[in-house]
Amino acid sequence: MNILDEIFYGNISGAECRVSADYKKLCEKESKLYDKIKEKLNNEDMQLVDDLLKLYSESSSISEKNFYSFGFKTGLLLGIECSKLDI
Repeated sequence: MNILDEIFYGNISGAECRVSADYKKLCEKESKLYDKIKEKLNNEDMQLVDDLLKLYSESSSISEKNFYSFGFKTGLLLGIECSKLDI
């Protein structure tokens, strides 16, 4: 695994990760909505929903990792470019 992957996956961390209050509220809303859906669907339909959510989670993780790497690399290139300026 390269250094960006290590940082992304939290294997290299200098500080505790903090979750915003807005994010916590969003997670609570998701949980309540999931429970409402679960009450209305039969087991077979709920399994389809769970499968869809798992696939969405996996694709989101891949996308987030790619954006994280892109942002890091872009920032590093910007730093290199700035270091070449004669200010």
